[in-house]
Amino acid sequence: MSIYLDIAAAVILTFFTLSLVVTATNEAFAIVLNSRGRMLLRTLRDLLGDDGLLDRIAAAAPLRATLRAASGTETVAASTFPDRLPPAAVADAWLAATEAPFAGANDAGLGFDLARAARDATADARAELAALYDAAMVQLARRYKRRRQAWSLAIGLILAAGLNVDVIALATGMHTDPAKRAAIVAYLDDPAIAPDALFDRQPGDNADGTASDGDGVGPSDIPAALQRRLDALDDWSALAGFGWELWPWQMDWSDGETYGALARSFAAWTIAALAAVIGAPFWFDLLNRTLTARRAARDA
Repeated sequence: MSIYLDIAAAVILTFFTLSLVVTATNEAFAIVLNSRGRMLLRTLRDLLGDDGLLDRIAAAAPLRATLRAASGTETVAASTFPDRLPPAAVADAWLAATEAPFAGANDAGLGFDLARAARDATADARAELAALYDAAMVQLARRYKRRRQAWSLAIGLILAAGLNVDVIALATGMHTDPAKRAAIVAYLDDPAIAPDALFDRQPGDNADGTASDGDGVGPSDIPAALQRRLDALDDWSALAGFGWELWPWQMDWSDGETYGALARSFAAWTIAALAAVIGAPFWFDLLNRTLTARRAARDA
């Protein structure tokens, strides 16, 4: 049982490290490209069905201050558009910009009864518009999550291939090579990779230091853990056997075994990339549980 826990801990540590890098890279791209702001702007254009109305809504007093505070400008531009807008402010600006707020609106497949809203657009117009905007934001959040997952998969596959993160070879090597397993076990026993050393606080604490019912680890914890894992990345890569001895263009492709080895590596990269999509908090929690199980099995 101990050997399988050791292998599991090594593989999970690899997934955790890759997930940290993928999450940080994905977040950096999202910030630089203003991905969510662009998607929000596109959603509003689809919802309103009129760019002129969008400009008037953005210029209305309820949203003008919000846009200025979020992007430093009152103009509608994809590169600076905020990634969130308060529903109440959108509804107020919508009402201020037109006397017939539902006239050109498009429910964008939300199942919203615009005809009824147009007939009843009196005292309840503000609530109806806020509800319509909220429904659009729920749809936007789903699309944005799927896009982030697709980006995570692509980034994970590129990193796994570039660094040759072969978890199949790692597991096989630990099972068949006692010396490799001993070296990796010694690394796993190092207090530097213990959960309380990876983060600035205990995994059972919240960001404010109060106790948490769960692992207490979220996106805000990723930068500290990422820096710690990057500092130890060379040592772990060497122990795990990651990296390329020969780049693909340097290999002997007349040997049929090369194709088989590369196919196995591609399967391992895909596994690692799919693991990265799950996210670092999941793998951190699983790593914590696995290391605890290893200690319990050894002490039994």
